Amino acid sequence: MIYDSKPKFPARIYAGEKAKIVEFLSEFTPHPPMARNVANTVLSFAEESGCSRIISPETQILDEDGSKLFGIGSTDAARKELEQLEIEPLIHSMIPGISGVLLNEGKIRNLKVLVPIARKGNNISDARTAAHVIEMIDKLIHTINIDLEPLYNEAENVEKHLTSLRKQAAKPTDDHYGMYR
Repeated sequence: MIYDSKPKFPARIYAGEKAKIVEFLSEFTPHPPMARNVANTVLSFAEESGCSRIISPETQILDEDGSKLFGIGSTDAARKELEQLEIEPLIHSMIPGISGVLLNEGKIRNLKVLVPIARKGNNISDARTAAHVIEMIDKLIHTINIDLEPLYNEAENVEKHLTSLRKQAAKPTDDHYGMYR
């Protein structure tokens, strides 16, 4: 991966000693057969490091307009934490990939895994969905405070631009033949 004319690893680990946070970040979705190995590596790291919980955010696409925020936890303690933060529980669904493995293995190993989920419809931009997910993470991690205003402002700008493009594309044209005249 190249960023700002420099090579950058597409998967990275960041740690904040003061906030007691470790972040695993990937710029790509690992090949599905790798999900179990990646999740087990994260779980082993968490166990060896004495981590109190794992947060693995997800997004899902809805067939309807709007957005909804949910959460799921691997243990009773994880579900209680989500409930205390008034994050609606996900009752029936499928959580694939790394987050799905983390949830099941967390249940087996009695590790607290929290999966905040933003479900988005067609009228919600990816930027706004990201802001919703980060807002939930901000609620879950009390040692940090994330200023979401710039992200929500950017989401609004993206949505205005997309609305403008949609209107432009939907305008009827007097030139019915276009380039075929």
